[in-house]
Amino acid sequence: MPLITTGEPGTANGDRKAIGFRMTIEGKAPVESVGVLVSYEALWEMEPSKPRDVIGAAEIFDAKRKRIESVASARYGEDGINPADGPFEGMPVLILWSVDF
Repeated sequence: MPLITTGEPGTANGDRKAIGFRMTIEGKAPVESVGVLVSYEALWEMEPSKPRDVIGAAEIFDAKRKRIESVASARYGEDGINPADGPFEGMPVLILWSVDF
């Protein structure tokens, strides 16, 4: 099942060095959320001209959000959740790395 956007803003997560946001699993009733983290490194590699800082990562996330959500949905459909990645804000988490793009 693919993931669908919630449209909620992404937030910087310094501990995980990633931008985190929430998506929901399509067709699940009741609604089931998945936390998605996209690493700063993956974001910086998408747009190497941006500064390699949190502000730059957040700007890249905002500009590339549709692509990131599409990759997250495809990855979730292929691999599901890796329990070893632990929760994100109480939800199962899917982490996107540079290799996912």
